[in-house]
Amino acid sequence: MIGVTFMKNGDLLMDHLENIMEKEQVNPSQTLHREISETISKFLIYECFFN
Repeated sequence: MIGVTFMKNGDLLMDHLENIMEKEQVNPSQTLHREISETISKFLIYECFFN
């Protein structure tokens, strides 16, 4: 997964991605890529505008 390696445990984004991954393991779907992309996009927007 590109772009996830710079995150550390305890980050809200990392927690959200872990929740998505857990959901996918229980109930696999084609929305995984979209959800991860949206989460990373929100994080990048936050980093650009609020830091």
